[in-house]
Amino acid sequence: MTELDKKEVQAFLNWDTEEDVPSDPEEQQPNTEDFIALHKRYLADMKDMEQGFRLAMEVYDPDRHKRGALEKFVTVYMMSLHHVARQFHPLSTYGKEYLKKAVEAREQYEKRTSPILTRITRENAELFAHLLTRDKREEIETGRRNGLGAIRSRGNETFAAGALTYYLDEDPLGEGVILRIDWLYVDEAWRLRGVAQSLLAEVITLAMEEPSITGFSAEYPADDYGILLNNLLANWNFTFDTGVIPEFICRLGEAKTGGEVEKLAEKTTLFSEIGREDRERLLKHHFRVNAANSRLERQIGEKKDYLDPDVSCFIGDIKAPDGVLLAHECPSGMIRVEEISLKKGFEEVEKNLIASAVTEAKFKFRKARELLIPVADEERADLLDEWFPHQRTGLVVEAVMVPLQEGLDFTEEEVETFLSQTFSEPEDPSPSEQ
Repeated sequence: MTELDKKEVQAFLNWDTEEDVPSDPEEQQPNTEDFIALHKRYLADMKDMEQGFRLAMEVYDPDRHKRGALEKFVTVYMMSLHHVARQFHPLSTYGKEYLKKAVEAREQYEKRTSPILTRITRENAELFAHLLTRDKREEIETGRRNGLGAIRSRGNETFAAGALTYYLDEDPLGEGVILRIDWLYVDEAWRLRGVAQSLLAEVITLAMEEPSITGFSAEYPADDYGILLNNLLANWNFTFDTGVIPEFICRLGEAKTGGEVEKLAEKTTLFSEIGREDRERLLKHHFRVNAANSRLERQIGEKKDYLDPDVSCFIGDIKAPDGVLLAHECPSGMIRVEEISLKKGFEEVEKNLIASAVTEAKFKFRKARELLIPVADEERADLLDEWFPHQRTGLVVEAVMVPLQEGLDFTEEEVETFLSQTFSEPEDPSPSEQ
């Protein structure tokens, strides 16, 4: 095993990998091949890999060295750890160990320089706006979704390179919680550089801190971009299935109103038909009975006009309604039904609430909008199919990763064998990703 030379690492850190090689032949700086060769040297085995990282952090001097070169150096190290974690299975004992090592490496790097991964919040969402739809950005700002962002540097500039959003959902097959990824996008200029790998690894590692999370899923359209996600997620031990969009999306111009639908709608009361104080009392009662949706309650409290009063409605006594439908107009213009709640024994009024939402949305917005209603069960799906045969739909891919079954984890001997085989003749350190 050849000892790594500090001068060798310092020479690399003097080189900005995004700039041209200097014209002065006397100024010896590494090219891309040298970078890969150096990587392979410290990747000879796991001990050398960790030594190479420690050495790079030790010799780095922000007044003398290029941050972009150190960032690439550390990124390759993290990608190598992610590779090991994927091979073991991210939720195996050793998979978790190497994911945590990657987080520790990132944190050490960030202490010396600046963040390369960060939570997307209301305060910094503007930086990642080009990586998110307007609706996704609002969902992050309102707490409907959690966001992670990747930051990369080139020269003295920093760039938002990628964004991922996720939320927690009840596991339909058990008592735990599923972490569902519903957005992952990398700027074209930063693809094939470990950005998506780092975002995915980070969200999996974050979930390890929450014992109630029993698995992961990602849902996305079965299109060309979805193929790229398939390749990425397959490397992380996700399995795949196909289905249809889990929401009912109705083009208001094609919605059938009048007749039975209009008669059902007439029995409801719109929020715009009652005073503000009555509306606040109704919502207070609603969230006391339906305490699970604290996120929506908090959002309505922060933004009084969050709900669309011309589409949101209830049926029955205002002090204790039989059913409530809450709707919001998204930045894109789509009308999204946030929640439908029904008093026990009054499930049949769901038809009235949905009929009212469709009728009033079509009247208010005419033909230019879409209405989204979550499909909670087969009964609601059958109702919507019957009333509205013309829907915007499409195939989606659901990728799922679950923990290893008991007894299938790796032994120490298997780990040693794997590491010696993996790192004896390392390949190009830039795995394909979207």
